[in-house]
Amino acid sequence: MVAPTTASRFRLQARLSASQQRQESSLLRAILLDMVLFFALMVSAALSGSLTIAAELARGGLLFMVELISLFTLRRSHRGKLASFEYGIGKIERVITVLIALGLYLSALFTLEATIGRINSPTVMPTPFLVLAVMVANANLLVNTFCYGDFVRSMPEQGSLILESQIRSRLVKVAASAIVVVVMVVACWLADPKAAVYVDAFGALFVIVYMVKAATDMLRESLPDVLDRALPEADQMKVLRALSGHFGEFEHFSSAKSRRSGGHAFVEIDLSFEPDLPLSEVTRRSQEIESDIRQALPDAIVSVIPHVFDPDKPEAGAQDESAR
Repeated sequence: MVAPTTASRFRLQARLSASQQRQESSLLRAILLDMVLFFALMVSAALSGSLTIAAELARGGLLFMVELISLFTLRRSHRGKLASFEYGIGKIERVITVLIALGLYLSALFTLEATIGRINSPTVMPTPFLVLAVMVANANLLVNTFCYGDFVRSMPEQGSLILESQIRSRLVKVAASAIVVVVMVVACWLADPKAAVYVDAFGALFVIVYMVKAATDMLRESLPDVLDRALPEADQMKVLRALSGHFGEFEHFSSAKSRRSGGHAFVEIDLSFEPDLPLSEVTRRSQEIESDIRQALPDAIVSVIPHVFDPDKPEAGAQDESAR
């Protein structure tokens, strides 16, 4: 098998829409910038001994790995490598969101352990390196703000859970890095080195609380969608009401399958039409039914599967095969 040439790679890239290219580019830029900042934060934390900077380092390192997974998933999705998933990649996107939340929890745990140790055994932080920490903290704030705006500008009209989770994660980073800047400036300004230690510990605790709250909100929203769920009864009734509005346009209603996966409702309806009905008319009626159901459930992905009605064939009757 011949490896793809550079020209073929460019042709593959050209098949991507402008929106897809923007999404991938924004995530790649964030990864490259975060990689540079990770090493800057690591050096700054080692030299200054700041717990607040260490909190940024722990969170940044864990979420950097999630960003790599997000980019890999996004690229495969845009190139149709995940098309075999029956209900789309919504579940994968939700899993990535859960990973981001778990990364925030782990970051908070590591930082809390270090903070408790520092409070119990305070050590004076070297003042010259605190100035370096302030410079790195400001650079971190600028990068996080830029990446947040970059993600927002790259968000497609139909939405993307991967980018949405990255936007929320980056917003947490912006808020946390702003706190870090304030804490480091105050620590440098204080004349008493021991007082600077306690200010640094307070800043780390504040960042921990912010991380835990953000992670909890993300888990509460995403975890239920990791598993397929049946549509709520109210939503199922909306589907049936929309379908009843087209009574008489089809001969037989065989089944309706509905479930919620990855934040989207999936509705699949089997309908039988008259054998002598033109294909164009079957298509028109099916599209109208799909459109009405989508109006009732804006987040639904609807499919009407048409069949030829056979009066001599026994039918199982209408049934709802919603996921349990």
